[in-house]
Amino acid sequence: MLKVVHNGRYYEYDTPQGKRVIVEHINDGVLHTHAGKPKDGANPYTYDFKKERYSNIYGSNNDHHIYYNK
Repeated sequence: MLKVVHNGRYYEYDTPQGKRVIVEHINDGVLHTHAGKPKDGANPYTYDFKKERYSNIYGSNNDHHIYYNK
């Protein structure tokens, strides 16, 4: 699923661990993405990212931002 909103694009994926989302922020000044998962306690296989906000997935550097250049 691809969802385009005012601040970027949302890409939703089904994984063996449940749904995940990659959020590409394009209007925040610096290009970056976030990785997200369903909130704790929610069913990860039926979670609806269109209705509920995602929880950030943090990297080994304790940051949830992934910066990139075009």
